[in-house]
Amino acid sequence: MKHLTVKAPAKINLVLEVLKRRKDGYHDIRTVMHTLELADSLTLTARRTDLVVSCDRTDVPTDERNLVVKAAQLLRAEYKVEQGVHIHIQKRIPVAAGLGGGSSDGAAALVGLCRFWNIPVDYERLQGLAAQLGSDVPFLLRGGCALGTGRGDRIFPWQAAPGLWMVLVNPGFAVPTPLIYKNLKLPLTRRKNYITLLRPAISKKNPEKIGEYLYNQLETVTLKMHPEVRRIKEILAACGVSAALMSGSGPTVFGLLPSPEVGRVVLKTLGSRYPFICITRTTGPLD
Repeated sequence: MKHLTVKAPAKINLVLEVLKRRKDGYHDIRTVMHTLELADSLTLTARRTDLVVSCDRTDVPTDERNLVVKAAQLLRAEYKVEQGVHIHIQKRIPVAAGLGGGSSDGAAALVGLCRFWNIPVDYERLQGLAAQLGSDVPFLLRGGCALGTGRGDRIFPWQAAPGLWMVLVNPGFAVPTPLIYKNLKLPLTRRKNYITLLRPAISKKNPEKIGEYLYNQLETVTLKMHPEVRRIKEILAACGVSAALMSGSGPTVFGLLPSPEVGRVVLKTLGSRYPFICITRTTGPLD
């Protein structure tokens, strides 16, 4: 194969609960994730032996700090591949936005390179490689909707709810995830079981019911550090979204839209205020 293009979809966290700090410095969490139509693209082109990664954005590193590079190196070592590849990343997902863009690029690289190098796509085996890249990467190998436990890397697929309209608003600044977790104070008592309540709402594809059970524990930190995130949520509510929540550690806020028309109201209201706003939809698992 000489050329191949694969998609790397964004994700949102419908629920994110932090349970405890682990001895390895990470946190045990429970999260429900769903992928979106908004996606980066990775174009793979054959080379003899060398590995080259490029990107259409100058602020995205193309060395070993990029998960695409790490994914290619892991796969070559795992399957003893000598063939090279040039991977060009076309970014559509904002960087450091809580939408899993870098993680999705890494997951897409693992699956795409298997097809490109004629390696059987063994998702169980790829899960182990994906977990070495980051907590969100195992989920983004397939996407759709799933419950994540442990660091978020133990994946239990749920029935997805494709076709739900969403608006995404990113205020244009990055939020370092380690800093958010460092400043998080874990409550002594647990709130209601959002995850149990959310699952039937997702299966019925009901945005109003889904909106009742959205929850992100990291919001308590990010909203204090960045009041602009709270303002976005308030404006979205005033525009008529069913519910709004920060995704991941932020700062992107997503809003569940009762209709595309409400999305157009949001675009008209906020289009000139923030650098990134888009209307998108939820998707099912990748093929």
